Amino acid sequence: MGSHVGPDSLARSGARRGYRAACLSDLVDLHAVGAVMRTASLLRWAGRLIGSGYFLFFMFMLLGHVFGDEPVSERSLSQVEVGMFVAIGISQVGVLLCWWKPLFGGSVMLIGWAGLICLDWSLIWNLFFALPAIAGILLIVAAWRERFSRGRVALEPASLE
Repeated sequence: MGSHVGPDSLARSGARRGYRAACLSDLVDLHAVGAVMRTASLLRWAGRLIGSGYFLFFMFMLLGHVFGDEPVSERSLSQVEVGMFVAIGISQVGVLLCWWKPLFGGSVMLIGWAGLICLDWSLIWNLFFALPAIAGILLIVAAWRERFSRGRVALEPASLE
């Protein structure tokens, strides 16, 4: 007895192929979502670590200044210097916020950096003072990628290739 090929068996095998194609499509969608989430997570953690290093350096400097034995200066700070400390403080607040709200924290870090650059344009070439901008951009891109890629992946999985 040979195998019988009839309309019923063809319909069943076609249905199986369609089911397999649908499962494969779902698997590709899950893979694309996973890749987007891994990239977003990597960007978010890079931004957090860069910002935290920046934060720790300035906190170390502040503690050294407050508890150090350097003599007190006779000259008071100028308005530009006070503004720079405020801008750095805003960036520091952004670093703290980025652990709970990466998009908001990254935005605050960029605002603080922009204020610093507005006060002293020459700092744009200083890599150390660019750290809050780099971390803020990484955090914003991570949040944007995570938030806006979810709908696109579900609707158009081929667009991520």
